[in-house]
Parts: sequence; C-alpha cells; structure tokens
Amino acid sequence: MQKNEVIIHKQIFTEMDCNEVADNLQLLVDDELPDETIQEIRTHLENCGGCIEKFEAEMAFKEVLREKICKKCAPGAWLEDVRASVLQVA
Repeated sequence: MQKNEVIIHKQIFTEMDCNEVADNLQLLVDDELPDETIQEIRTHLENCGGCIEKFEAEMAFKEVLREKICKKCAPGAWLEDVRASVLQVA
C-alpha cells in the first residue's frame, strides 16, 4: 500500500493532498464535482485544519457575493418569447 492510500471496505482510495484539494476547492464550492471527488475532499477536510479554513473562507465569500449581486429579471414578455423559441427548437 502506498503512502496516501486508505483501504475502506476492501477498496483502495487514494487520499487527496492539500494541493489537490486547493485545486478543486472552487469547484467544490460551486457544486461542480462528481460525488466521488466530493467525498475524497470532505475526507481530507475532516483531517486538515488549514484546508477547512480555506474551504470556509471560500463558502463565506460565495455567500457575500450572493447577497451583493443584484439580480435583474428580463421583462415577462421577452422571457416568454425566448422560452417559446427554445421549445420550438427542441
């Protein structure tokens, strides 16, 4: 067994290191990773205080962005025209 491998239920999983977690952190925050990768990162975060701090900072930043970004809606008639056009193409 190599250094960064763990046996769980007779399957070998390679543990992510801090660099790999950092490379995937934004994708995790944006919920754009496959479930298997999310689980690997969460396992790492459970055991790494530095990475969990970075994750929490990214989540807090995303929340601030969500609160500060002004969302504007398209006029109802225009939006309905776009929807109708999409449905015709599909």
